[in-house]
Amino acid sequence: MMGRKAKVSEKLKVKSQISSNTLTLPICLCLSPFASLCPDAGILALRLPRSEYRYFSMRNQSATDTKPPGDKQSEGKQTRLESKGPSNPAISELKRTVIVEHASAVRVDKVSKRYGKFPILEDVSFHIHPGEVYALAGPNGSGKTTLIRMITGLSFPSSGKVFFGDEDVHLGGARVRRKLGAVVEAPAAFYPHMTGRDNLRAHANLAGNVGFAGDGESPMPLNDGRLSEVLNTVELLRMADRRVNEYSLGQRQRLGLAAAILTNPRVLILDEPTSGLDPLGINLVHRVLVGMAAGGTAVILSTHHLREVSSYAHRVGILGGGRLLEEVDLTLRSAAYRFRVDDPAKAAVWMSTLPIITRATAKPPYVIAQFENEGNAPEAIKLLANEGFKVYEASPDHFDLYEHYRDRVEKA
Repeated sequence: MMGRKAKVSEKLKVKSQISSNTLTLPICLCLSPFASLCPDAGILALRLPRSEYRYFSMRNQSATDTKPPGDKQSEGKQTRLESKGPSNPAISELKRTVIVEHASAVRVDKVSKRYGKFPILEDVSFHIHPGEVYALAGPNGSGKTTLIRMITGLSFPSSGKVFFGDEDVHLGGARVRRKLGAVVEAPAAFYPHMTGRDNLRAHANLAGNVGFAGDGESPMPLNDGRLSEVLNTVELLRMADRRVNEYSLGQRQRLGLAAAILTNPRVLILDEPTSGLDPLGINLVHRVLVGMAAGGTAVILSTHHLREVSSYAHRVGILGGGRLLEEVDLTLRSAAYRFRVDDPAKAAVWMSTLPIITRATAKPPYVIAQFENEGNAPEAIKLLANEGFKVYEASPDHFDLYEHYRDRVEKA
């Protein structure tokens, strides 16, 4: 009797989400080429035949849905990783990756958004290279989420265009969106009565069970081994086979990140991914982003954790009043020194001519010099003295992104 009651109760839980013949899965984190897209609605949905609900099998006619060769692991026993930490050695520390200049992975071209007569964003333009981390910062209401929704294709711009490579995000359809992994407006939505692993398996089916290998072009099977790998990366392997309704807010956030990186996307977009996380969880997310960038993925995130992001982001776009107020290139500020000299203005002009210095500016009583190699700082002191300048002090000039951001926003 009790067994029958339990079965009835379980059916009632699922019934509210199942129509007579289909089940609708809300896929609002990882944009898939096989999900239906509702612009400006913020919801992606896939309708599966009810008979296939239990195993999430999906038979699509697209050529990209064919099972990748050599995918034997998904048919056999699940692979379990025992490591407690991130599986990718590249994310062991927060460190800015080196960018090789080539074609842009993402290009935002004069994008504006209006709701009626009210402007939300005006004429925003920037580009991002593969392997680059680009952080969006700005006060609440500055348009960060609106911009992210347009970049992911969830919303259409009133004017302007967004490109992944040379393809328009809003016109390219599934061909373009398959390059993308995203978490928009966290916390992510999952079916609470399903396990974390089964939720990820549903996302894998949406992607046709094919992701991108390390070269960014070759297919990678999204089998059970890959599911375990991403769960291990976000430190959720021990919770993988428990229902999501048993997860904490931080664990659901990390599961959303796992879904976004599942296919090893070429473009990863995260809207405040550290919201609701403790300090260890925040550090984990940052390390995962560093690892993705090291693998060639272009990463865009909105964040309020500026001091942490400044250690590994390449550029920061500061939004205010719906406009891109400034782009801060952090790669130019990583090897800077300040020298207290008797004539900062004259010293700045002279130091700008030195081949070991990329830029010199006077901020009395200091002159701030940026080097290609910070090991040249002692040589600069010697050259200043030989030129007749009196050097009273020399020390690293640590750029405080938070203070710069606050000053820029207050003056906007």
